[in-house]
Amino acid sequence: MAKPFNRTVTLFGIYKQLVPFIRPYRLMIYGTLFLTFLGALAAQVNPLVLKYTVDEVTKLTHLPHPMSEGIHVLVLISVILMGKELLNIFINFGQKFYGEKIRINVSFCLGAVGD
Repeated sequence: MAKPFNRTVTLFGIYKQLVPFIRPYRLMIYGTLFLTFLGALAAQVNPLVLKYTVDEVTKLTHLPHPMSEGIHVLVLISVILMGKELLNIFINFGQKFYGEKIRINVSFCLGAVGD
């Protein structure tokens, strides 16, 4: 079992003392960080869709029947944003699920040290 904590003030010292307790859960930590990365990438979809929307609507305003010809743009944008939101639901669930699992397991390990 890992050594009990020594009193430390620096952030690096705290990190060094926590490493033995979090090492068994590093795959869950990496997975949670990967989900966070995917969430950050998914957040970049909105500005791209907005740019595409503005460009397409600008083109559509010069057409004789913009409403009838612009329905495909509306459907495409709706599908992209709906898909992104569904993906975000699973990403957020995974982050919370594995983050809580890591917290519970590390808390259990830290609690066992005091016994």
